[in-house]
Amino acid sequence: LVDRERLWSDDHIAVLSSAAGIISQALARSDAEQRFGLAFTNAPLGMVLSGPDGRHIQVNQAYCDLVGRTAPDRIGSLASDLVHPDDQKALAREHALVLHGVRDQISLELRVVRPDGDLIWARLHISSVRGGDGKLALVEMKAVDSAYPLLGELTLDPKMPLADLLAERDGAFGAAVDSTLLARFDLKLGDRVN
Repeated sequence: LVDRERLWSDDHIAVLSSAAGIISQALARSDAEQRFGLAFTNAPLGMVLSGPDGRHIQVNQAYCDLVGRTAPDRIGSLASDLVHPDDQKALAREHALVLHGVRDQISLELRVVRPDGDLIWARLHISSVRGGDGKLALVEMKAVDSAYPLLGELTLDPKMPLADLLAERDGAFGAAVDSTLLARFDLKLGDRVN
């Protein structure tokens, strides 16, 4: 083996190693994009991706159901088109805060006008997605109507204020969990989950 001519130089091996790293990153990114796509599509709450100008790029079915319109009707249109005229200034003001980097996320309640003229109150949670240059690339919006969550109520055992339950202690925030879920994951109260 020592006398044989080397077929691959160190440069060749470095290029192949770099290419393997790039391919590995692309596959991981593709997997992450697929997971995001599934979560977005199947989310039980309305989700929208919009450009910086506020025009919808992608919407899910829950959002279409909430506003009473189809996905093709919403793509390329503005969220403000659906908002009651008395609430449009508030939406524009809050969108400007995200657009200009004053805030990364906002929440507001406003009225949405459905095609049949009915008004529904919706809670919007809007977050910015910025590129490496800091410029706004996307705006992600989650929307739920006033009935969300649709059923049930939170009952704590032992009884305590929810704020106390969720407060930070020893570097971790509290959580409420159903006992069935604890049993399924073989956890007990006080366990830390990473």
